[in-house]
Amino acid sequence: MIRGFRLTPSRFLPWYRLIVLVAVSLLVRKNHSQFLIARSSLNDVPPSLQQVQSLYPTARRLTPRGRLNVSSEQPLGVVSQGWNVLDEDAVELGYVLRTSPECDDIVGFSGPSNLLIGIDATDRIVGVRLIDSKDTAEHIEAVRRDPQFLNSWNNVARNEAAEQSYRVQAVSGATLTSLAVVDAVTRRLGGTNASQRFPQAVDVSELLSTFPAAHRLAPDPQRNGWLKILDAQGQLLGRAVRTSPTEDKIHGYQGPTDSLIVLDLQDRVQAARVRTSFDNQPYVSYLNDDAYFFKTFVGNSWHELSELNAFGPPIEGVSGATMTSLAVADSIVSLASRSIEPPRVPRDVRRLSWLTLHNLGTLAVVAAGVAMTFSRLRRLRHARFYFQVLLIGYLGFLNGDMISQALLVGWSQNGVPWRIAGPLVLMVGAAFLVPFASRRPLYCHQLCPHGAAQELLLRLRVPRKAVPRKWHNVARALPALMLGGVLVTALGHLPLSLASIEPFHAYLFRIAGWSTILIAVLGLAVSACVPMAYCKYGCPTGALLQYVRRHAGPDRWRLADSWSAILLLLAGSFVVWPSLRLPMSIHTPVAATLRQANRDAPTVMTCGGKTMGTSWSIAFLPKGGPDEANSVQREVAGLLADLDARLSHWKYDSEVSRFNRLRETMPVEISDDLAQIVRVSLTVWHASGGAFDITSGPLVRMWGFGPIHADGSASRESITNAISQMGSQHLSLRRAANGRWTLRKAIPTIELDLSAVAKGYAVDRVTQLLQGRGYADVLVEVGGEVRATGRSPLGWLVGIESPIAVERHPTELCLSSVVPLVDRAIATSGSYRQFRFTEPGVAGQRPNGVTHIVDPRNGSARATSVVGASVIARTAAEADAWATALMVLGVEEGSVRARHYGLEARFVSGCR
Repeated sequence: MIRGFRLTPSRFLPWYRLIVLVAVSLLVRKNHSQFLIARSSLNDVPPSLQQVQSLYPTARRLTPRGRLNVSSEQPLGVVSQGWNVLDEDAVELGYVLRTSPECDDIVGFSGPSNLLIGIDATDRIVGVRLIDSKDTAEHIEAVRRDPQFLNSWNNVARNEAAEQSYRVQAVSGATLTSLAVVDAVTRRLGGTNASQRFPQAVDVSELLSTFPAAHRLAPDPQRNGWLKILDAQGQLLGRAVRTSPTEDKIHGYQGPTDSLIVLDLQDRVQAARVRTSFDNQPYVSYLNDDAYFFKTFVGNSWHELSELNAFGPPIEGVSGATMTSLAVADSIVSLASRSIEPPRVPRDVRRLSWLTLHNLGTLAVVAAGVAMTFSRLRRLRHARFYFQVLLIGYLGFLNGDMISQALLVGWSQNGVPWRIAGPLVLMVGAAFLVPFASRRPLYCHQLCPHGAAQELLLRLRVPRKAVPRKWHNVARALPALMLGGVLVTALGHLPLSLASIEPFHAYLFRIAGWSTILIAVLGLAVSACVPMAYCKYGCPTGALLQYVRRHAGPDRWRLADSWSAILLLLAGSFVVWPSLRLPMSIHTPVAATLRQANRDAPTVMTCGGKTMGTSWSIAFLPKGGPDEANSVQREVAGLLADLDARLSHWKYDSEVSRFNRLRETMPVEISDDLAQIVRVSLTVWHASGGAFDITSGPLVRMWGFGPIHADGSASRESITNAISQMGSQHLSLRRAANGRWTLRKAIPTIELDLSAVAKGYAVDRVTQLLQGRGYADVLVEVGGEVRATGRSPLGWLVGIESPIAVERHPTELCLSSVVPLVDRAIATSGSYRQFRFTEPGVAGQRPNGVTHIVDPRNGSARATSVVGASVIARTAAEADAWATALMVLGVEEGSVRARHYGLEARFVSGCR
């Protein structure tokens, strides 16, 4: 122990209180970071079935859909594109998209809205529903009540709704909210997000004051959203650009503003002006009338404009329209900054952007308050009176710089704005540290405008009343309880505006809510009778400042210290157990697997090649041997080459082709591979009622598909003749006494076509090969048929290709759903890649066509509404064969048979 130093409560408790305050602030920051991470994964969480059923009444299940991310700059994974909607028979009805979180930066009157968009298999919009919103309740209710607004998208093609030209009439009385909804829907549908708030295009007449020779405008292909200004001869005079829609999220008092910037050929600003605005019109008119405001930008190059806040002189707002003018300036500089990344410079050469009259005034008032605290000025009645009037008028009504719970929580969550609000940061720091260091109160006694207002009320000659002692002790606990509520709100991210529980925002009466104005008025009214009533009994901010203040006399452990310990434990529990945040407690298995994989996934080794007229690929967890990938690739490639040589009916000398050319009915000895694939095929043929048949090759050729192309036309007579020469019932597979397999055909002309099962069987054989080499965790794919064994860090996520997307966007890899596989196989059969129109379509009807998938029972190759079927089964050969069978059977019968044999089936229906 140091001589003369004793650790007494008076020495220890002030530091304990300060440490608790800092610790709680850090925990709030950590909690908010966890919230943002979880919020960024919100698109992993599907909408509720009840929400989806408002669009699809027969919906019973959702499956994720997406596209495969193959960018070299980002990890391999699936990018969410909503959810497929399935009915009870696993028929795909369409899909849904949600606008949050992708469009959360599109703000209406006071917050973003989350919408659910339903789209059918033909890419037409089924409907739009408003799920929830952080906008004002009055505006949201107006949008919900409007009978036409959300129905404006019904039956509109997705690409049409995403176009800039598609207009939706805004809701009267909720213009900003409804137009934000339009922008969110447009962006989520893949549009360029042209602003629905300011639909009026720039006219050449707006530029004549700057370029009198301007004759017409043309889009600049080099700069998205920019316009080229041309004269009558087509010569380029300059360029023009709008701040909308890019910067519509920047608001003044009541909404965004569309500004026009005109530049010359050297990209120097020649003029800037406000076109139109949702802000208060008197404030907007001040800007165009002000002789100096827009001159701040004139003469700057586009590059210099992007650096204006960091390097140039501070931008002064227009008197009487400070928030509107600064929002306009911010939008112009932000627009420039988006297109030009400013160079990095040493921190010490950057100018402080808070050196404005607004902030310098705040700094001067804070300095005067400190002087009042440590000098005799505070005892001078007249000096104190005039200073309190200054506090109320300047710091309160004009600047609005006051400490509140909304400010403290916001800074704790998002960081302290040192650069743009330096004096306010200094005031907050002084409010906590000066009383701690000097034992003299600063903010509540000298700088709070609302405290000054209450103190001025003491000059009124009205009867005073004292609160009875028993009620006094109860009422004094209210601010501490409010602090607990504030902490729970911040940690739980509850939808409560902390500005509404204190009176300080009432001084900004033009934007204040009714609750804060009511609290301010009632607090002052009661304080007129009960001196400083709000400060004593209703101010959580004052209670917090008072708690960390050091006192002159002996100190002891108080009830407030026990309460602060409880709140510290509460904050810690929210960080240790993030699921306490109820809005973020839902996680999907696929999303959780992906997030875990990104953190600690070991290396997954991959290799691939070509086989059977398609590609193959495998992924496996390596054992660590040298040259492991090359060794595995050689073995797998060799096996697949051998299978292709045996099983392909396209190769003249293959085992299958030799059997097909044989015109005998005697048993023929065949390889184990051919025997196993025939065995699986006969099993599925029997189980499917003849819908799958490996002897249907003549029918496939007759319709123009197969190794020997026919003319693609088939008469009833030729179909009947072909059916009489085929049928798996005429095949007999036997195992001889010596263990060899034999295959006999009862009709000499019967031929085998293993196209619908060979790739699946190849997947199974490769899987067996790798498992025999000691690889327990393997994903094998051949021509889109996949089998997974064991587990991987990614959970072996398999994407199912979207048939509709393939037809409309053949160059893009789009997925209709993503399936996690564990010791299972999946195969997909579809009519969308081998399809041919045979007759022109009639208006409003689907044109007739044929596919390579032929019904062996009747010889029909006509296309149906089912364009794809996926099956999950124990082996890939079974899944491959059953996928083709279900395409033939259709949704109703196929679903029944799939359930009967324990298969998971998914159908995709759509018009061509």
